Amino acid sequence: MKKLVGITLGVCLSTFNPAKADTAFGGPGIPFGWQSAEKQGVGTAFQSPTDAVRSKVWFSLARGILTEVYYPRIDTPQVRDSQLLVSDGKSFLHQEQYDMESRVRRFDGAPAFEVIERDRAGRYEIQKTIWADPDSDTLLQQVRFIAHVEGLSLYYLHKPAAANSLFGDSAQSEPELLAGEENGVFSAWQVVRVSKGWKKKSVGYVGKSDGFTDLQSDFKMDYAFESAPQGNVALTGQIDIPSEVGSYDFSVSIHFAAEKEAALKKVERSPEASLQKYVASWRNYLGGLKLLTDSRSPRRRRRLEETSILVLKTSEDKTYPGAGVASLSHPWGETQTENEHVNPYGNSGYHVVWPRDLYHVGNAFLAVGDTPSALAILNRMRAVQYTDNDGYWQFGPRSRKKAGSFPQNFWVDGRTHWGGYQADQTAMPVLFAYRLWKQGLIELSQYWEMVSKAASFLAEMGPWTHQERWEENYGISPNSAGYVIASLVAGAEMAFSSGAAAEGERWLALADAWALKDGDNLDTWTFTNHGKIKGEKGNGKYYLRVDGAKTNNGGAVWDAIWNPNFDEKLVIANTPGDARFRWESEIVDGGFLDLVRLGVRAAKNYFIEESIPEMDATIRVETPSGPGFYRYSFDGYGDKGRGRLWPFLTGERMHYELQLQLEEGSFNGPELERWLNAYENFASAQHIFSEQVWDEGENSGRPTGSATPLCWTHAEYLQALRSLKDKKIFEEIPAVRARYAATGN
Repeated sequence: MKKLVGITLGVCLSTFNPAKADTAFGGPGIPFGWQSAEKQGVGTAFQSPTDAVRSKVWFSLARGILTEVYYPRIDTPQVRDSQLLVSDGKSFLHQEQYDMESRVRRFDGAPAFEVIERDRAGRYEIQKTIWADPDSDTLLQQVRFIAHVEGLSLYYLHKPAAANSLFGDSAQSEPELLAGEENGVFSAWQVVRVSKGWKKKSVGYVGKSDGFTDLQSDFKMDYAFESAPQGNVALTGQIDIPSEVGSYDFSVSIHFAAEKEAALKKVERSPEASLQKYVASWRNYLGGLKLLTDSRSPRRRRRLEETSILVLKTSEDKTYPGAGVASLSHPWGETQTENEHVNPYGNSGYHVVWPRDLYHVGNAFLAVGDTPSALAILNRMRAVQYTDNDGYWQFGPRSRKKAGSFPQNFWVDGRTHWGGYQADQTAMPVLFAYRLWKQGLIELSQYWEMVSKAASFLAEMGPWTHQERWEENYGISPNSAGYVIASLVAGAEMAFSSGAAAEGERWLALADAWALKDGDNLDTWTFTNHGKIKGEKGNGKYYLRVDGAKTNNGGAVWDAIWNPNFDEKLVIANTPGDARFRWESEIVDGGFLDLVRLGVRAAKNYFIEESIPEMDATIRVETPSGPGFYRYSFDGYGDKGRGRLWPFLTGERMHYELQLQLEEGSFNGPELERWLNAYENFASAQHIFSEQVWDEGENSGRPTGSATPLCWTHAEYLQALRSLKDKKIFEEIPAVRARYAATGN
């Protein structure tokens, strides 16, 4: 019997003849997780707004190999991973992702990637260039395999995740290595070809009869299965190159199509011409922007800016322009094991759209002068806004029609994914439309309906939110309330220009009341004078993360009182057991800094300045890279149920420090550079920003296995560059600052 690592196959070689078997055994295969979220690159062919869409393939890289590949939409992965295997047929089997020293380098000006891998014992080298063909739904790899010793065999292992799921796929080896799934939602097929041809081919079930399992047992490819229906499948082929010392060049293509017959149809492409066109189109795009760095800037900063722009543009869908996903990854993907195909829309990971993230990405595009991308985002926001046909929000006594509000997040075609209501995500589209209008980039009449419905909804629902910006607790959040107030001020100005004076006056009156009404405003709702946090320089006076999130044995009490000096317990999400129940006054986050960013409060406002010491004492961590911040006290979102540091929060703090300097009249560039340098130090070797970095240990300040790249983090970085260049906060709303913060509020 074949003896594997931890697995014994119940098939005797004396009676089992793989040459005579058509269908692989062991279906549906073992449970499996997604790939690492620590991406070293993401890419797609550039799509001009005026060109027809010819390529709908996106790809990601981690550990030197292809990981999730998406088609025909950016929210639909069709591949788990795809990599080369090397064996001498007698003593070792190497995977690219684990057994080789590798280096990944992005091309200058384009999301194409060069990967160089070396055997640690010096027996071989692999050089790869990876990109997506601009004129077809094909992913291409140009490969050079250099054998320094004789007897080596080279294999290709491909694991599909058709239709956004690791299970339910079917595979065949004849006449081509093909896999796919037809589930009525995301039907798609994929064919793997190699220019040198295959010596052997087989398909099988992962962990049972797939090619890697076969090779792992005796370092030879014994199986030649032609079919593996309905399961967690893998495709394997031995590449037809000599087993002699030498250098061998070939290309690998993965072609995608909606139907099996179309996938099997060969697409002839010149790899050299395809790569040249791919790179040139991206460089032309960058050449038309107003970059924030120049030849005098540090090389790393120039690289980080370029990477950030490429990541944001790569993360946009092509069927639905403006629909940018949060990240082309599954955070801690290896731990998200799938046992069966249960959700027809698959595992979303972070490849769905959040209006919040989209708002920050839109601001980043504006910061570098990419108006078409910003306009596409606004149009996508308008398209997904809830209407009268979308029912009601039902939160105890707070029952409102959804019309005018926005989804918590959504698939690129607009279907709601998660069903929460977040006040800031309804306020942000108003602010984004206002910013574009003030810059003369849109006609207000075309967006007034969207703005008026969103502002009217916020006026009726009030500053209360079902979930604050971390998507976990309800009540009054300084951050969410600040965005609501700013959006009503901006909405009022647009109302006056649209001939809707009555609405404008009503919204402005509400904004003024929520911001300033004596004894009944966002400060009296969320600022405690009797907090449990003191710290070295604190005095127990600070903004809470959220107030009014009362629980009753873990259940929600929707009509809880908004009184920050009357302590209630709330639930910390992602935290097990009784540790998830914490007093409101124990929990702070840095969300109140956005009050300064928007102009709702001055940096030298009493409540802001009182809150900084407790924030620093509680959620700030000094790392070798520089200061970082947790989302909030006791955060449990991260690996092993523990929150880590979020790089973009360092950018938020830099914006606050910038405004503080402006109000004090003592601009200090080096001090702000210290904050920006810390932010930059959090990036990976490939200049990619992650969702989180480690807060302790030898990797403190380095990326974790969280969502990488995170578009919000890249967007915040671009805004930070623009704010420092302009010496003012790029995202601020001047009308809001003039109304509230200019008077010291």
